[in-house]
Amino acid sequence: MQITVELDSAYLQGDNLDDALAQKIITEITNNIWGKIRDKVDKQIDKIAKAHVQEQLDDQIKKYVRTFIKTEKVQAPRFSDFDEEDCSLEDYIKYMFDKDSKSDKIEKVVRNLASDYSSAVKDRYDMAFASQMITKMKEANLLKENVASALFESTPKE
Repeated sequence: MQITVELDSAYLQGDNLDDALAQKIITEITNNIWGKIRDKVDKQIDKIAKAHVQEQLDDQIKKYVRTFIKTEKVQAPRFSDFDEEDCSLEDYIKYMFDKDSKSDKIEKVVRNLASDYSSAVKDRYDMAFASQMITKMKEANLLKENVASALFESTPKE
């Protein structure tokens, strides 16, 4: 069985098949390159647009928050020196962080926590030091066995 294919020159862009094939390859490669460039450009445009939109959103959110803090009314704290029952959120925040109203309490809490932590660390250090001293004394044969256990029993535990 034999098949013969004849091509008319109307289907070819050049004078022969080689020119048409070369032109098709060039067209495909060019389309492929343009597609990749288009993808990269689209990604870059998307990235720039998102950054611009995010910047605008951040600016608007900041503006709304500032306006909200300045205009919003909240119930004034009990035993405060506000004249009205309601006060602005801005004044409320200032009052809550004012040195005379709250910082003394915060300072006391921080001091108590620091004191508790330092005493716990000191106790651990004292125990480690005593343990090391007893170990060294045992190594030098300056301490009997039952005396070392009695010393450990008499030290306060955490």
